[in-house]
Amino acid sequence: LQSEQQTHDFDLAKRLQQIHPADRGQVQALIQRHLQGESQFYQASYRMQIGVDQWLWVLDRGKITARDAQQRPLRFSGTIQVIEQLKNTEQALTQLNEKLEQLVLDRTAQLAQSNTQLLSTISQLQETQQQLLEVEKMASLGTMVAGLAHELNTPLGVVVTSVSSVED
Repeated sequence: LQSEQQTHDFDLAKRLQQIHPADRGQVQALIQRHLQGESQFYQASYRMQIGVDQWLWVLDRGKITARDAQQRPLRFSGTIQVIEQLKNTEQALTQLNEKLEQLVLDRTAQLAQSNTQLLSTISQLQETQQQLLEVEKMASLGTMVAGLAHELNTPLGVVVTSVSSVED
């Protein structure tokens, strides 16, 4: 059993060396959780080295299928599935999402600018409307004064003419 455990540890260590350094810690933690009985199965997606500076995304799933009397793992079975296309699609979706978010932010900024311009235009229209009301009031007042002046000038003109005639 001791030699089997050492072989198992060696294989695990070898496997961990094939995992991308950025993913290695997470994978090792997930494996340890399962080996200690904290989870019913092991599952992780990570980049596995397939050549010099070449990495392939995989989904690794496994489960302890046999334990000894002290509940130490004896057999670990699992599968590794290539998920490169899935990760590429996920990355493309993430990029599209980021572009969409940027478009939304840009459009929101444009709408805010348009809204500010509309508020300014409304304010100018209200001011112009107020000025127009004042002009209309003054025009009405002018018409009324002109009418009143006419009404007063006509009798005054007659009086002045009569006074001039009487003086002559």
